[in-house]
Amino acid sequence: MKGDSIMSNEIVKNQSTDEVTAPSDLARGGVATTIDMSTMKGKVEVYQALADSESIADHLEEPFQLKDIIFQGVEVTSQQTGEITPATRTILVAADGRRFSTVSDTIVSDLRTLTAIFGSPKTWDEPLEVSVEERRGNNKNRFYKLVTAFGDVEDKPATKAKKA
Repeated sequence: MKGDSIMSNEIVKNQSTDEVTAPSDLARGGVATTIDMSTMKGKVEVYQALADSESIADHLEEPFQLKDIIFQGVEVTSQQTGEITPATRTILVAADGRRFSTVSDTIVSDLRTLTAIFGSPKTWDEPLEVSVEERRGNNKNRFYKLVTAFGDVEDKPATKAKKA
């Protein structure tokens, strides 16, 4: 993986190559993940998450320990126009094994910011506590927002991210 953190459009390592893949570049069905897919266990974990995850809409404002991230290229149909457009499905994998999915550009953007600051989940000492909230924009549109739920943070220097 280039560098130790995931930045801007660089999200996760595409398991079919050693190049970093931005979610917007994923072809329909393409997958990018922080889970190590070089093992059968990792491949099974990703497949199970893609096949069986819960909608994040059913778990708004419920804190969980974020352990891994999966992106999948999908196509969505506009309810207003019927137009089919490419999108990124995001699956947030919790430390307790639960998996939450959404198609949300805001969540993708939030994850870019989170990983630019904290690095890839592979480099974390422990999972990060997060939750997803539903918010309204100035134009009254609803969107999801990934928020950290760290509680009290000790006043000590930040530790450097571990090398993946």
